[in-house]
Amino acid sequence: MSHTEVDLAALPDAIWDVCKRADELLPNMYRNSSLHPVFLDVEEVSERMDFVDDANKTLGYTVLEGSPGYHYFNVGLKFSPKATAGTTDATWTASYVPMADMGPPEHVKDVYIKVLKAFVSATKAN
Repeated sequence: MSHTEVDLAALPDAIWDVCKRADELLPNMYRNSSLHPVFLDVEEVSERMDFVDDANKTLGYTVLEGSPGYHYFNVGLKFSPKATAGTTDATWTASYVPMADMGPPEHVKDVYIKVLKAFVSATKAN
């Protein structure tokens, strides 16, 4: 399992809204050369949304195709208010089963940190 928490300078409701509407609000985000592809040497990634929980601002999905190096790859995101007003704690957790010598998905985690920061910028633009 890989886990990280990121402090975001935006309200949880605003971050959650951008997260759910990322394809609409940030259409080029996944095509940006610094972000894509999340999984190296892959043109497309097929995912299944497993759950979206608006009340708890959480979602989870499983990568079905396009995750070389992993037999199984599942991601959970949660957005919680922090003690400091106007900030959010974003928690990213990946469960995975690596193939052969593949290690933890640090490259994927690094991309998600960039994506979460892009969400903050989108909250300010909308």
